[in-house]
Amino acid sequence: MSYPKPKISVLMSVYNGKKYLKEAIDSILNQTFRDFEFIIINDGSTDTTADILSSYSDPRLKIITNPVNLDLTKSLNIGLNLAKGEFIARQDADDLSLPNRLEKQLSFMEKNKDISLIGSWAKIIDNKGQFVKNNYSPSDSDFLKFQINFIKNPLIHSSIFFKRDILKEVKQYDKNFIYAQDFSFYSKIIRKYKISVVPQILIKYRDHAETISRTTNKLEIQRENAKKIIFENMNFYCYLDWENFSLLYKALNRQKIGLIALVKSIILWKKIFQSYLLKENLNLVQINKITPLYREKKQGIISQFIKNYFSFIYSLLKLFYRTKSSVSQSDCLN
Repeated sequence: MSYPKPKISVLMSVYNGKKYLKEAIDSILNQTFRDFEFIIINDGSTDTTADILSSYSDPRLKIITNPVNLDLTKSLNIGLNLAKGEFIARQDADDLSLPNRLEKQLSFMEKNKDISLIGSWAKIIDNKGQFVKNNYSPSDSDFLKFQINFIKNPLIHSSIFFKRDILKEVKQYDKNFIYAQDFSFYSKIIRKYKISVVPQILIKYRDHAETISRTTNKLEIQRENAKKIIFENMNFYCYLDWENFSLLYKALNRQKIGLIALVKSIILWKKIFQSYLLKENLNLVQINKITPLYREKKQGIISQFIKNYFSFIYSLLKLFYRTKSSVSQSDCLN
């Protein structure tokens, strides 16, 4: 007997997530939009995650248990292969979706047929659920594409909602990235599809000590993965060897550089920008959208150099006058 396919597949992977899991699951089951399946991959959890999952009897839940811990990327790919919905929504095991999230995101996609993936604004909360700040991502597709390609990932993974059809082209998350797999995923998507952000707060993103982006060792791996992704993105438009890329990446991230590196990084950044305009064949309106971001990063490189340079000069002068004062006092004593 065949059953009708759900409109949306919600995808979650959880590993030892007992602390926030029930709250996260309930935030999906209590959505105002009801036509969805909820695929949860228990990634070899050793805490009471399995007991929490087995306490639910909602027929929309589809629970898959990995015999051992595989990692988030592999687990999400298992879920993608099982998803039957026209759209797929992500949900992390420690975040919360507001009750109208799926309804709002589906409505946005149905009104904007040219968009294939969206995120949303978010409310950042701490480990106790207390408000920290709001996160407002840009919504313009051209701006987001430029930002993802060359600067950073502006989307919160737990907020994304996309057409399942794009998987025919993108396939799945890159298994080579244990962390920042979402950044890699978006980078592939934007080469063929338009993305956007619903300018409304639709999720609560929990920023706590156990979050991947906050754990020191995992954070270092995530940063290194992000660097590799931007390297691949830049090389899609303009060839850079690793040495020149690393120099530019350092400058764009406002790290300390010398005068020669400053000049070289500005030239490289201009080269990347011009190659991007040429390959994307952007019109004037699109160019005007991303040019301020290009200029902002260029000015950031220069201002950081000036700050570092004058800080160094100031330190030398301070040391000089301190030494001079010390010598003068010594002379007086003699």
